[in-house]
Amino acid sequence: MRRAARYWFFSVVVVASITILGWLFITPGVASLAELRQHIPLIIKAMLMAMLASVLVLPVILIDLARMSNRFTGPILRLGRAMRQAADGQRVDPVLFRDDDYWQEHADAFNQMLVYLEAVAKSAEAPPWSQGDTIPPREIAS
Repeated sequence: MRRAARYWFFSVVVVASITILGWLFITPGVASLAELRQHIPLIIKAMLMAMLASVLVLPVILIDLARMSNRFTGPILRLGRAMRQAADGQRVDPVLFRDDDYWQEHADAFNQMLVYLEAVAKSAEAPPWSQGDTIPPREIAS
């Protein structure tokens, strides 16, 4: 949240700087620098309007950033929790992500691994990777 606020503040400073430089280029010459004091109230009004607009947009941006970061971090946290459960020998349910989450292919791969490990545990065979083989791809059980 602080990072987004810093970006917002930085963008306001940049817009203010560009506004002042633009004003100087619109009214070129040294005379415009002498008249700058007369134009400062107009510049401040323009910058205040831009600042008000950016303040009104800021909550929308922050909500969107929170949603986007949850689409990345939520799935990884759920996957990590399931991996810890599996490593502790606990029963692990298939990992399901929300439809709009990223990393769906990782959940599918983890669920395939769960199906395979359950089959290996039931047959009491040594896992094939212990002999250097690769794990064959399996269909996810419904």
